[in-house]
Amino acid sequence: LYATLMTLYIVPLLYDILFKRQPLTVDTGDDLDEAPDDAQQFIEEMRREREEQEEARASSEDTSAEDTSAEDTSDHAASGNQK
Repeated sequence: LYATLMTLYIVPLLYDILFKRQPLTVDTGDDLDEAPDDAQQFIEEMRREREEQEEARASSEDTSAEDTSAEDTSDHAASGNQK
C-alpha cells in the first residue's frame, strides 16, 4: 500500500516541484497548405541551377574544343615547316 501511494501521488508531485519547465510548443502542421508551395519553389530553384551549370559546362566544352582545334592546326603547320 505504501509503495502504491508513493508511486501514484508523492513521486509525481516531487517530480513536478523539482523539474519545472515551460511546456514545449509543438508545430501541429496548421500551415500544411504552404508546404507544397515551398517545395515547388525549391524544386524550381534546383532545376534552374542545374540548367545554368549545364549551360556553363556546354559553353566551356565548346570553348575548349575550339582551342584544341586551333592548337592542332598550328601543330600541323609547325611540323610541316620542319620537314
